[in-house]
Amino acid sequence: MKRIAFAVSFLGMAVFSCIGAGGFRSTSGTQPPVITHSYAVDKGSYGQTWKIYIEAEDPDGDMLKIASVLQQEGVRYRQPVDYIFLKKSDQKYVKGFLSLETYNLREPSATASPRLTLKVTIIDKAGNESKQAVFNLDYVGEESGSGASLPAPFDQGNIPKLGNILIEGKYPPQPTA
Repeated sequence: MKRIAFAVSFLGMAVFSCIGAGGFRSTSGTQPPVITHSYAVDKGSYGQTWKIYIEAEDPDGDMLKIASVLQQEGVRYRQPVDYIFLKKSDQKYVKGFLSLETYNLREPSATASPRLTLKVTIIDKAGNESKQAVFNLDYVGEESGSGASLPAPFDQGNIPKLGNILIEGKYPPQPTA
């Protein structure tokens, strides 16, 4: 008898929990985040740290993560996408820089292009995406741009680091058949 009572009560809880499942709306908004300003040097040397500066806002205040996609002609990365999750205090407005260590990437060669392309978007809790900010870094013989002053609004005070872009692996492209 106890088993039947337990089974009926369990079934009742399952049914009533399913009835209200569609009744709740997401607390996330419908407006996508907007990258208002962005900057990165476009020339540098292999092995340097590449800093990508972004400023973004979300009218709904629900920015969740920054997605970064790396491309380099002649190279296939095992994990070409990386996500950096934002702090709760940065979900409405964020200004800072992302850091990419180029010594972890493929060194330019006859098969690997000397140009990196990084595409950055911000995704909110509802899955809305900002427009892409695209950055290119051309490897040159020596580091350049590190001593130059930053453009506004990144020239105002101490700009926080938002996180490290971690892209793994250095593989040649797959052969085409």
